[in-house]
Amino acid sequence: MSTTNHEQLRLQAARRANEEDASLWRWFCELYDEGRIRWCKAAKGWLVSVDHKHLSTEQEFDAAIRVARQRYFSGGRQRLSNSSRFLNGDMAPELATESHEKRRCTD
Repeated sequence: MSTTNHEQLRLQAARRANEEDASLWRWFCELYDEGRIRWCKAAKGWLVSVDHKHLSTEQEFDAAIRVARQRYFSGGRQRLSNSSRFLNGDMAPELATESHEKRRCTD
């Protein structure tokens, strides 16, 4: 592969990543403006909910938002991951029994 061809592929990949990021953060901003998205830092990671439905728990905020968006558009959680187990109380029973109001972050 020539250097020019390699550069073109790299630039295309960078443009695609920028478009995906822009789409993600536009989605986030729209939901934020409408008061439909909530996030909170907990002991095990960032919890993200949309329309009062928990969609992700991830260690990194960016990853939690990305997973929440993916699950939002796919109709919910598709697999039993550490995030799902966390929600069900398998990993942190003290948070599973805590009321929604205590876990919710304020705007």
